[in-house]
Amino acid sequence: TASFCGKLLADFGADVVKVEKPRTDAASSDRDASRSPLHRASFLYHNGRKQSIALDFEQAAGLEILLDLVSRFDVLLESFPPGTMETLGIGYQVLRARNPRLILASVTGFGQTGPRSHWKSCDLVAAACGGQAHVTGLPSGEPLKLAGTQALNLGSLHAALGIVMALIQRDATGRGDHLDISLQEAVASGLDHVLVRYFNSGEVASRSGGRTWNALSFIVPCRDGWLQIFPFQQWDTLVGWMAAEGMA
Repeated sequence: TASFCGKLLADFGADVVKVEKPRTDAASSDRDASRSPLHRASFLYHNGRKQSIALDFEQAAGLEILLDLVSRFDVLLESFPPGTMETLGIGYQVLRARNPRLILASVTGFGQTGPRSHWKSCDLVAAACGGQAHVTGLPSGEPLKLAGTQALNLGSLHAALGIVMALIQRDATGRGDHLDISLQEAVASGLDHVLVRYFNSGEVASRSGGRTWNALSFIVPCRDGWLQIFPFQQWDTLVGWMAAEGMA
């Protein structure tokens, strides 16, 4: 769920260690021949700059190794269902006792608390519940999920930014923090014009195909593909281009 967050931090220069469960999580890596080339490429993209350690922290010895790592690290990033860390004996209070300066970042579908916190989530669920799918697609069609894992990436982006801000705050206060990142909230916050229009005028956004909500750009079919036009900003450029071809 939050592997893109770790990749972003690694790209920024952080030393990132991916904790894998022995013979379980590693099966999703590029070493697993049963995985498709796309899955293996995705794994390498998200984890290429990271170090890794196979650790069963459900066992006492593995748990102690994890706590030792926590005492020496700045940030712990996790995406277990809410309550799992406490059940394993590594809740935030336990971790903070080991390292008062630790930043714990928890990325879940609907946050650590609230009526939907126990719901399971994925990129599709986050896109739907966050409102992204509702405004994607043709007016006469069904809601659509954006390509790739953009909802998960938004959650990871919020987590990465939150971690950086928490580290800056820690430098000023000397205290760590627990960041609660909700995929649903992250997706909703990315729908800038949708929220603004609703809170300003009560307008509920709808799907408009390849046309933006304010008609400042739209996509039209051509003989050999598709063309996106920005008439408000680039109308003179378009007319000049057509005039050069004798079609203005």
